[in-house]
Amino acid sequence: MLQRTVKRPKLCWRDRLFWVWLSRLWPHGRAILRIVQPDTVVKWHQLGFRLYWRCTSKPRKVGRPFIDQAVRTLIRRMAQEHLTWGAPRIQAE
Repeated sequence: MLQRTVKRPKLCWRDRLFWVWLSRLWPHGRAILRIVQPDTVVKWHQLGFRLYWRCTSKPRKVGRPFIDQAVRTLIRRMAQEHLTWGAPRIQAE
Protein backbone atom coordinates (compact mmCIF):
# COMPACT_ATOMS: atom_id res chain seq x y z
CA MET A 1 0.00 0.00 0.00
CA LEU A 2 2.87 2.37 0.64
CA GLN A 3 4.31 2.04 -2.84
CA ARG A 4 2.56 3.69 -5.74
CA THR A 5 1.49 1.53 -8.64
CA VAL A 6 1.67 4.47 -11.04
CA LYS A 7 4.65 6.78 -10.69
CA ARG A 8 4.17 10.52 -10.66
CA PRO A 9 4.88 12.16 -14.01
CA LYS A 10 8.12 14.08 -14.16
CA LEU A 11 7.37 17.67 -15.00
CA CYS A 12 9.91 19.77 -16.82
CA TRP A 13 10.09 23.55 -16.61
CA ARG A 14 7.84 23.95 -19.65
CA ASP A 15 5.09 21.92 -18.01
CA ARG A 16 5.36 23.98 -14.82
CA LEU A 17 5.28 27.19 -16.83
CA PHE A 18 2.13 25.92 -18.55
CA TRP A 19 0.45 25.25 -15.18
CA VAL A 20 1.36 28.69 -13.87
CA TRP A 21 0.00 30.30 -17.02
CA LEU A 22 -3.18 28.20 -16.86
CA SER A 23 -3.81 28.95 -13.19
CA ARG A 24 -3.50 32.70 -13.80
CA LEU A 25 -5.63 32.59 -16.93
CA TRP A 26 -8.30 30.33 -15.43
CA PRO A 27 -8.28 30.66 -11.60
CA HIS A 28 -11.31 28.43 -10.97
CA GLY A 29 -10.08 25.68 -13.27
CA ARG A 30 -8.39 23.71 -10.51
CA ALA A 31 -11.72 22.45 -9.20
CA ILE A 32 -12.55 21.05 -12.63
CA LEU A 33 -9.09 19.63 -13.29
CA ARG A 34 -9.14 17.54 -10.10
CA ILE A 35 -11.46 15.10 -11.84
CA VAL A 36 -8.74 14.18 -14.34
CA GLN A 37 -5.41 12.64 -13.35
CA PRO A 38 -2.48 15.05 -13.64
CA ASP A 39 -0.47 12.84 -16.01
CA THR A 40 -3.48 12.73 -18.36
CA VAL A 41 -3.54 16.52 -18.54
CA VAL A 42 0.22 16.59 -19.14
CA LYS A 43 -0.17 14.06 -21.97
CA TRP A 44 -2.93 16.20 -23.49
CA HIS A 45 -0.66 19.22 -23.29
CA GLN A 46 2.22 17.36 -24.93
CA LEU A 47 -0.07 16.00 -27.65
CA GLY A 48 -1.43 19.48 -28.36
CA PHE A 49 2.10 20.86 -28.54
CA ARG A 50 3.09 18.09 -30.99
CA LEU A 51 0.03 18.74 -33.17
CA TYR A 52 0.72 22.48 -33.16
CA TRP A 53 4.29 22.04 -34.38
CA ARG A 54 3.26 19.40 -36.91
CA CYS A 55 0.82 21.85 -38.49
CA THR A 56 3.26 24.76 -38.21
CA SER A 57 6.19 22.98 -39.85
CA LYS A 58 4.17 21.38 -42.64
CA PRO A 59 5.46 22.32 -46.10
CA ARG A 60 3.14 24.81 -47.72
CA LYS A 61 3.52 24.48 -51.49
CA VAL A 62 5.40 21.88 -53.47
CA GLY A 63 6.92 22.40 -56.89
CA ARG A 64 7.71 25.42 -58.97
CA PRO A 65 5.93 28.69 -58.29
CA PHE A 66 3.30 29.71 -60.82
CA ILE A 67 4.56 32.02 -63.60
CA ASP A 68 2.04 34.40 -65.09
CA GLN A 69 1.03 33.96 -68.74
CA ALA A 70 2.30 37.45 -69.66
CA VAL A 71 5.77 36.62 -68.30
CA ARG A 72 5.87 33.31 -70.20
CA THR A 73 4.87 35.10 -73.41
CA LEU A 74 7.60 37.71 -72.86
CA ILE A 75 10.25 35.02 -72.30
CA ARG A 76 9.27 33.19 -75.49
CA ARG A 77 9.24 36.42 -77.52
CA MET A 78 12.70 37.45 -76.25
CA ALA A 79 14.06 33.98 -77.01
CA GLN A 80 12.78 34.16 -80.61
CA GLU A 81 14.06 37.72 -81.16
CA HIS A 82 17.53 37.07 -79.75
CA LEU A 83 18.63 33.72 -81.10
CA THR A 84 22.28 34.38 -80.29
CA TRP A 85 21.53 34.49 -76.58
CA GLY A 86 21.91 31.14 -74.89
CA ALA A 87 24.16 28.09 -74.90
CA PRO A 88 25.95 28.58 -78.29
CA ARG A 89 27.02 32.10 -77.34
CA ILE A 90 28.22 31.03 -73.89
CA GLN A 91 30.23 28.14 -75.37
CA ALA A 92 31.88 30.44 -77.90
CA GLU A 93 33.11 32.84 -75.24
